[in-house]
Amino acid sequence: MGKPTKKRNVRVDPAGQLPGPPTPPPSSVAVAEVTHHRHHPLRRHELTHFITWLGIDAAITDAGVAHISVLRALECLKMDRCNALTNAAFASVGSLTNLRELDLQDCSRSIDDDGIADMKTLKNVEYLTIKICPAITDVGLGTFVTFPWLRNLYLEKCDVGGKELTAIAEMHVLESLSLVHCHGVTDNGIRSALELQHLETIDLTGCIYFTDDGLATIAAIRQLRSLKLSYCHNITDEGIETISVLKWLETLFLKDCRALTDASISFFIKMRSLSTLDISETKLNLANSDLQTLRASMTENGGHMISNAC
Repeated sequence: MGKPTKKRNVRVDPAGQLPGPPTPPPSSVAVAEVTHHRHHPLRRHELTHFITWLGIDAAITDAGVAHISVLRALECLKMDRCNALTNAAFASVGSLTNLRELDLQDCSRSIDDDGIADMKTLKNVEYLTIKICPAITDVGLGTFVTFPWLRNLYLEKCDVGGKELTAIAEMHVLESLSLVHCHGVTDNGIRSALELQHLETIDLTGCIYFTDDGLATIAAIRQLRSLKLSYCHNITDEGIETISVLKWLETLFLKDCRALTDASISFFIKMRSLSTLDISETKLNLANSDLQTLRASMTENGGHMISNAC
């Protein structure tokens, strides 16, 4: 019995090329380019079985994406700055039904809610990252409900939050929710997260309209282990007191939360599981004896406190 062939990872560079012989322009990136990889030539039919990871940068076109739609074994697809694409390309992505991880970064001119809708066939996606795609709104967010195994949703600089994020409540196995610099997110919107029994991580970095009222909702998510609120300027000591009941919370980021005062320190101390605390660029007095004691205790237990003067 022959030695099994190892599954392959492939990356297409900004010119649409792979190591080895010269390839056509990115507008015609095709499966043939992958088959000529100099270290391990593959026959075309083998590609559907052995390529599980693919990264695409910059100038690839719809035609190029259509070619990779034959890669039925593909589990991870990363697309970065692919602004030459149209929604038609994402219909091709929708045929990659074995995908478990999809990462779209800075494709702001190429994808909107309609493009997201064309990918509703991706029933196996567990990790979804979409960054700097402002044309994606709450309508697109609703499409993600069709991903029954979605565990990690990371959205950055997307136009979501206007309809109170009701779709999130239907993502029943979600463990990590990130809505970074999504300025539409409000206190009301985050209430949908109360329905998520497996949610352990929330990242609301830069959600400038999120306030202490929203933290009252988060305090009810008792299984929470990580909470990031950096640059949420409306968070005050009162909000920190509210979430001090989270006995499993291990990570808390509060960078540039300038409304906080030393009154929050006593609430940090109540969080007995806290191992990573970021209070950099806040007004907390680093010489405060209670804060120094907390820092020493965290360090002794293998954790750390991130801080610096304003």
